[in-house]
Amino acid sequence: MLKDACTLCADEFEARLEILRRDFLPHVLSSEALEDGHVFEFDLSMREELERLVAFERQCCPDLHWILRQEGDRMRLEIRGLAEELLVE
Repeated sequence: MLKDACTLCADEFEARLEILRRDFLPHVLSSEALEDGHVFEFDLSMREELERLVAFERQCCPDLHWILRQEGDRMRLEIRGLAEELLVE
């Protein structure tokens, strides 16, 4: 389960998931499953929010690789290092 990769306690983890569902998932323009992770693309207008997201997630999920980069008018967020059972289909 994904919470096993995170250092947050159960209540903090659930609160964080709610933030991700509310503030980020509605803005995903495209997504792609990778062998060891997932890629999400967002509009460039999400850059600052995504930078804050990645900074936070690098602290609480240090075993995962959080890669954020601009590609044209989009922001690409790669999350790598997920065990197969953690991957989202």
